[in-house]
Amino acid sequence: MKSAITGICILLAATNSDAACLQGHPSTQGEFRTARYVLQGFVKSGAVDPLDKDGFITGEHYTVDSLNVFKGRIRKSIVIYNPNDSGRFPLDIGSSYILFVSRDWKGRNVIDSCGNSVRLDNTQEPLLTELTALAKIGN
Repeated sequence: MKSAITGICILLAATNSDAACLQGHPSTQGEFRTARYVLQGFVKSGAVDPLDKDGFITGEHYTVDSLNVFKGRIRKSIVIYNPNDSGRFPLDIGSSYILFVSRDWKGRNVIDSCGNSVRLDNTQEPLLTELTALAKIGN
């Protein structure tokens, strides 16, 4: 019985990342088209929201310096809100990312955890090439 419960917990943990993606994962071109901003950015700082009335963290705000903007008009930096819910996309301060940014119902800049945003490393060269091409054709 104990092994059956352990197995179920492992299965649930393995599928948890897809559980919140009710509409699936968009293509790069599809998310590029619907995003307000698409950029390569460096996470400069972060701040946790004040606790809610029940003592829970509701979210975090990150300041991201734009290194390369593929879509939208961003000055030097952008503030991104990361809600503390199943759709969060945590960012590491001091790391670079490719970010597809949309607006939530409150007008805050957010990232879809089911989308194509990703921490930047040397394996993202094909994605950078695709974004550069999409930026040129304006899709």
